[in-house]
Amino acid sequence: MTGAPPTESRYLADLAGTYTLAELYAAVAAADLTERADGAAIIHGRSDTRWRRRVRGALQHLKRQGRARRAGDSVWVLDGPPAAPRQAVLVSLIGAHQEVELRLQRAADLLGDLDGPADLILTDPPYGLGVGRGSAVDTGARTYQRDESKVVAGYVDVDPGSYRAFTGEWVAAAAAALRPGGHLAVVTGPQQSAWVQVAGEDAGLTYVNKIAVGKVFPLRTTRRFAHAHWDVTVLCRGPLESTHRIFICPSQLPTARNGSDYPQDSWPVGLVGRADADPGRVRYRNGLPRRLVDLLLSTFTRPHADGRDADHVVDPFLGGGTVALAALLRGLRFTGGDVNPRALAFTAHRLCHALLRPVQPALFD
Repeated sequence: MTGAPPTESRYLADLAGTYTLAELYAAVAAADLTERADGAAIIHGRSDTRWRRRVRGALQHLKRQGRARRAGDSVWVLDGPPAAPRQAVLVSLIGAHQEVELRLQRAADLLGDLDGPADLILTDPPYGLGVGRGSAVDTGARTYQRDESKVVAGYVDVDPGSYRAFTGEWVAAAAAALRPGGHLAVVTGPQQSAWVQVAGEDAGLTYVNKIAVGKVFPLRTTRRFAHAHWDVTVLCRGPLESTHRIFICPSQLPTARNGSDYPQDSWPVGLVGRADADPGRVRYRNGLPRRLVDLLLSTFTRPHADGRDADHVVDPFLGGGTVALAALLRGLRFTGGDVNPRALAFTAHRLCHALLRPVQPALFD
């Protein structure tokens, strides 16, 4: 190596040998690159800096070029005690073109801090119903006497009074994180979907669809009709007619009488099944049907092909990890985050279980 390289990327490209991440950080610091371009700025948590993020981004770029690889299957970065970490990152390399990364991070921060643009941001954000604040929604009567001892603790809801501002912040970050032609698909109740659409269009995204997806068990109401469906609000970056957009009609949807595709924006319960929870097993508080998630992935991402980087799917509200699991099984790259450390642990367990005992493909047929 001749002279002092001007960037972290150039510096890493000139290295040879096996290094831990800590050793790479130390090498970049010794090369006096940490102050370059506001490198010392804290970007999230209490310790992660811009220059450290650039180091990890450079490693990702070298890996995609086939010029770097990990010595192990996974890397944990943990700041603080495991029971209450301030920062946590789990990176798992599944194959040459597939990677899963889970972060303990706010949604807007995660979306503003991705290593590369997202092809699809698919998420089920908090609904702002007052969960955990003593509201009626949080009682056993409203959740059909569910055994709370089998529900993963730590779920963080949003104050209903700040829901609009909360949605505007993370949706604006999502709009900036999408590649041209990329999609944002947000699963909410009908009441919350309006805020998502308005926030997305305010951020410059283009409305694509609002899909009504039937629920097996809508919560009973007495003074209005029960919400018996989810809304999936879909927006894209750029015009609808853009050739960069992906839209692959799922084969599971009904067709026209002549057999041609006739995709409709109403998906019945029989198409998507019940919410993703196994009876008697530990579950996350809110779960989506895996079939629903897989239908959305099959519509808005390209099938993976050897020799090409898999599409990048992002879920900034990781929860129980259904999007992560479906992305893993489809061979897609995935980045997910949550402010609940137990969500990361629960999702990591589900992914490890899936790798050891894969879900049968027929689940999605």
